[in-house]
Amino acid sequence: MLPRFDAMETNPLTKALEIWSLETLLNTSIALGLVAFGLMLVQRYLQSLREEFSLRVSIEVWNLAIGVAVDVILAFIVLGGFLVLNPDTMADMRMAIPFVPVATILFAIALIVRLFYGGHRALTRGFIKSLWLMLFANVINILGYSIGYALSEKSCIPLKCLIVKR
Repeated sequence: MLPRFDAMETNPLTKALEIWSLETLLNTSIALGLVAFGLMLVQRYLQSLREEFSLRVSIEVWNLAIGVAVDVILAFIVLGGFLVLNPDTMADMRMAIPFVPVATILFAIALIVRLFYGGHRALTRGFIKSLWLMLFANVINILGYSIGYALSEKSCIPLKCLIVKR
């Protein structure tokens, strides 16, 4: 028979699964941030490929696909980041606290600029602003990921591992 848990108690397996799921979501959103930034960098190249299409419908579908792909990825990053921003969740996870929330906010601002301030057309003012915001968010995410995992209690960095408690 399985042990019963009260409403106030948390099953350790459930808590571990929650932390694992949210860490996986956070790591995926960091990787997708780099993908979205890469898609923004090659936007002019993707737009030049439409000259190869002969049908008007294929040109419209291509324009829609390259415009919406970055927006969908950014929306996933922002929603995933907001799921992780719960203080209870941040206390349980291995993450650098100031970095991930700041990067999430920068990705959200980049998404707003892309959607509402003309950030879909290459080399416009909104496009350049959203590109810079995504660059800063990715740098902050990479720094936070590196520092968060390197300095967590569960990991072993070289200086910390050399010190032996006697």
